[in-house]
Amino acid sequence: MFLMHDSNLIHLNLIRFLDTTSLTLEKAICEVILHHCLNVDDIRDQGYDGASNMLGKWNDLQALFAKKVQFAYYVHCLSHCLQLTLGDIPKELFLFVNFFSYLIGIINLVASSSKRHDQLRDIEASHVAELIDSASLNSLMWMSDSICVVLQDIIKSDNLTQKSEVDGIYDPMTIVEFVFILHFMIEMLGIIADLYQALQYKS
Repeated sequence: MFLMHDSNLIHLNLIRFLDTTSLTLEKAICEVILHHCLNVDDIRDQGYDGASNMLGKWNDLQALFAKKVQFAYYVHCLSHCLQLTLGDIPKELFLFVNFFSYLIGIINLVASSSKRHDQLRDIEASHVAELIDSASLNSLMWMSDSICVVLQDIIKSDNLTQKSEVDGIYDPMTIVEFVFILHFMIEMLGIIADLYQALQYKS
């Protein structure tokens, strides 16, 4: 994949290799670049999947381009590594494992019924209108409140199966730990989003 700076067009090519030696890969990549009427000498950096094994042939490949083109510096895919790390962290912490389990349960419970989905939408629309009138918008608080209203209606219903499902979700989502992690995740993901964007720019 490469970017033409003059047109801001991103080009993606899939290439089939008979072997994956560094010389074969270098030749194939150069052919693709030339096919698009680009100059190999204009390469300004090179990068590979951060999850790949960067030993052996991959190191040889980046070295070949570095020798061929003066400015083809290797840029590690830091943003991809960050993504992999974030995916692993919640799996190692019990509180986060529980949080995401309950969160998935809430989403599935509400989304599985068009009636509940419509009810949540109507309640949220009403709350947003009230917030606009009062000029005090706190979407997190009101969305949580709207979901609680929907879950409470299910608890009051005669459907024992649904009541049982809600009982396992409603209580955990109202405890301090759940609310704290929810706020923490929103703050952290906001910071990470900025960091993720920054890592994709050249220093």
